[in-house]
Amino acid sequence: GMGEDCELLVKIHPLERNSWLSSFIQEVQKTYPFLRLVDANIQALLCASDVCVCGYSTVVLEAMFFNTPSIIFAHRPLPEYVPFVSMGAALGASNVEELERALAALLDDTMQKRQVLANHAEFIEYATYRNDGRSTERLCHWLEQLVDRGSQ
Repeated sequence: GMGEDCELLVKIHPLERNSWLSSFIQEVQKTYPFLRLVDANIQALLCASDVCVCGYSTVVLEAMFFNTPSIIFAHRPLPEYVPFVSMGAALGASNVEELERALAALLDDTMQKRQVLANHAEFIEYATYRNDGRSTERLCHWLEQLVDRGSQ
């Protein structure tokens, strides 16, 4: 079961740090010692994690850069503003049973996990302007044009 060979690290959104969530999680930790409230760098957590579970968030896109599969947990139906799930780049769950199935699929080396990981590249291409390693070059070029216009 959960906790025998894993940890559940919980990072609270920066805007929710002083909310009831911290107290609640600290209380739950007393019963479930595998659950830990952490305030670490999100990129470090994503890099070290086997799976990311969150709501609709840009964290899912960040997880893709570390090849970490994600589950979007929406306990109530929400519009999919960013098509993570419909493009197959993340799994979705709306209840505990679906979350359990999604975790099992992504924690084990399943075909579903391999497909989600394979869809990361296509989603990153869809979600970013250009993924060619030349953004600084373009920015400098645009700034140069802006300066030239200002000096005319």
